[in-house]
Amino acid sequence: MSITVDSSRLSLVREESTYLAIRTSQGGRTVYTTRIPLADLSVILTIPDPAKPDPDNRKVDINHAKGFGQYLADNPGWVAPALLIRDTGGCRFEPISEDGSVGYLTVPWSIGGIGRLITIDGQHRILGVHLERSASRTRSPASTGRSIAPTRLRRQGWSRTARP
Repeated sequence: MSITVDSSRLSLVREESTYLAIRTSQGGRTVYTTRIPLADLSVILTIPDPAKPDPDNRKVDINHAKGFGQYLADNPGWVAPALLIRDTGGCRFEPISEDGSVGYLTVPWSIGGIGRLITIDGQHRILGVHLERSASRTRSPASTGRSIAPTRLRRQGWSRTARP
């Protein structure tokens, strides 16, 4: 099988983001598998609030989330397990393969803490990434005594300086 991917269709961050995805079916439900950069998580997903537990999920432990974020920062080669997210109707899929299994998945942003996606599994990872990214914006490598390679920062969607 051969498919052509139009890389201009894969967006940078805006009010919705588009990712290359695979569409399958599991238990009668449509499932999309995609790779989303860590830098995009806080844009497309509502950041879990430890003070407001989700009734369908366990309470988020802030120390557990911070620990995950720190572990990720200290171990850039480590790959976290996949997140499980439910779409409540905001995502759109446009097939590009002959069999319709590969295409562009457009995901709406979570704006003002209101999102169309619900986290089923991964609350601590999402909050941990958010906390670590926020902390990295307020500290410089010189102030922490840690040296962070520019390629590692770019790979994780971060920069050495705070973004406006």
